[in-house]
Amino acid sequence: TAYVAVTDQGGYPVTGLLSPNFAVTQEGTARPLLSVSYVEQTYQPIATAAALDFSSSLSNQSVAFNDMKSAFTSYFDAKRPDDVGEVVKFGSEVEVTQPFTSDKATLLAAIAAPFDKGGATKMYDAAFQSVGDTAAKSPLRKAVIVATDGADNASVRTLAEVAASATSQNVPIFTIGIGASINRTALEQLAADTGGLYYEANTSQNLATIYRQLSSILYERQYILKFDQLANGPGAASNVTVGVTSGALAGNATASLVS
Repeated sequence: TAYVAVTDQGGYPVTGLLSPNFAVTQEGTARPLLSVSYVEQTYQPIATAAALDFSSSLSNQSVAFNDMKSAFTSYFDAKRPDDVGEVVKFGSEVEVTQPFTSDKATLLAAIAAPFDKGGATKMYDAAFQSVGDTAAKSPLRKAVIVATDGADNASVRTLAEVAASATSQNVPIFTIGIGASINRTALEQLAADTGGLYYEANTSQNLATIYRQLSSILYERQYILKFDQLANGPGAASNVTVGVTSGALAGNATASLVS
């Protein structure tokens, strides 16, 4: 079973697609689609780790910094009772400010809580921590959201290590570039390599729109594809690609499937 979000060029969900619009391949071999359904509300709960950049390069930009916190507040405020969230903050250190919980008020308080652990940026370490914590929340759906300017200068982990951990554990990373100087290349690659999406927030209004789109993608408006997978040995990994076409538009995404 694959939970699939289909978005247009603006990042908004595409509705009204049917079985002929989709194709599934596993290690290059076409797999029969058993069913395709569309739900306005996705019934399987989701675990989301929110990683917030508290480094000086972002916290010194008061508008962008406050917008980031407000946007995460709005995101968790939209969660359903059976969804869970974690708050991770990073500067020169990485801190799990709030471990996974379904309590909305606790999550919102963790976002608002002060954090002053140095002005450097351990973005990759924070993302690696978030991926590991989220992966442990089986059997929930999973997502990590990293809001940052992308200027990592202190991590022990590398982008490649974070991406490898995320793909092997089926945790997509959604990256949001914030601030006056954004390392787009790193954030785009981190999202693309893990099956997530990259967004760039240029204004407060733009950031609010991004989080509404993310809420729509992760909390609702998903296609549920059931397909006949190739037989794999226990613990074996293989790549599954879902392709979609709609008129002249086409797209695809690949994720690792572990039997």
